[in-house]
This record gives sequence, C-alpha cells and structure tokens, in this order.
Amino acid sequence: SFLPLGPGGEGGGKWDGIVALNGRLYCCPRNAAGVLVVDPEEGPVIWEAAVGRGANKYMGCIADERNGLVYCAPLDADMVLKIDADPAHAPRSRAKMLEELGLRAQTSLL
Repeated sequence: SFLPLGPGGEGGGKWDGIVALNGRLYCCPRNAAGVLVVDPEEGPVIWEAAVGRGANKYMGCIADERNGLVYCAPLDADMVLKIDADPAHAPRSRAKMLEELGLRAQTSLL
C-alpha cells in the first residue's frame, strides 16, 4: 500500500537514501526542503529542519545506533547533515500535533 505525503511531497528527486533507527525511517533530503520521517504508527511527516532549499543537497545516509544520530552525506551541500533520531526530539505528524492541541484534522494526508 502507499502512504500519501501531503504538503511538501511534490516534485521529483526529493529524497535519496533511507535508514531505520529507533523504529522510524529517515530519508535523506536531496531536493526536498526537509527530511522525510516515517513512523509506522503515526505515518509520514516531512521534518523541515534547517536543511535549506535547492537541488542535490544530500545523498545517502547512515545511522549511528550508539548515539541515536543519522548522518546524511553532502552532495552539493557544504556540511554533513546530522539528525537527532531520539523519539523525544523527532517530529510528529500533522494529525498528532492537531490531536494534542484538541483540534481535528481536516484531511487524512498526514
């Protein structure tokens, strides 16, 4: 089956490389404005941390289970991207954030 991405999932070549850590999947942002994080229980969410805009930023990633970090290799970016994969710091889905605020999501995309 397929999981719809919702806003921010348009265009081509968005992510390049995927790694599993702490029960989630992390996708390296190549042309996307953020890291794609897929939680099997909450669904996908695009984590728009400071990865910048533009094309060919990062390509490929690796997880370090010792410290709970994901590292993305720079393609045209100037630095290695370091992602804190601690579940307490990870992004929540749009639906989960609305639920915590006592609101109801108008769509089921995220």
